Amino acid sequence: MMHLKTVPTVSRRSRLRLLVVVLFAIFLAAQGALSFVTKPEPYPSIRMPGFGTSPSSDGLFSTSQTLITIRYDDGTATTPAIEELMHGVRFSVAGPAFNHVFPAAGSGQISDAVRVWLREKAFELGDGAQPMTLEICRISAHVNVQTGQIVDQTPCANTKVAL
Repeated sequence: MMHLKTVPTVSRRSRLRLLVVVLFAIFLAAQGALSFVTKPEPYPSIRMPGFGTSPSSDGLFSTSQTLITIRYDDGTATTPAIEELMHGVRFSVAGPAFNHVFPAAGSGQISDAVRVWLREKAFELGDGAQPMTLEICRISAHVNVQTGQIVDQTPCANTKVAL
């Protein structure tokens, strides 16, 4: 007598799970593509914000600000926002990219390629004046969320970059 081997079959439940996983993967890929194609970014409808920047238990909110000043050879100066200086870089990465190139404890030493790029951006913002320096001032503070008052503020940590 011959013994027939039974071929294992995929259950209906397993196929359904696989279909759900595949559809979810397709949904994630489509969501990512939409996010990178759409201008402006569809935030926060697709990318939800993090909630790590909530006040501490004693009611203080930590904040920091980066102020940029570009000084020109004709004596003028401009103070663009980071996003304005980083025009052409996606909004969601402009700040992190700037902070990567100019870390808070940085010396202002940058590569020649970055210096050329910054000089071009500064020239565009200066209406034809030749940029001489880029100054970065970082200020940290704690704000009381009950009163809105600044509890403490650090002095400006200044970084100067020759252009």
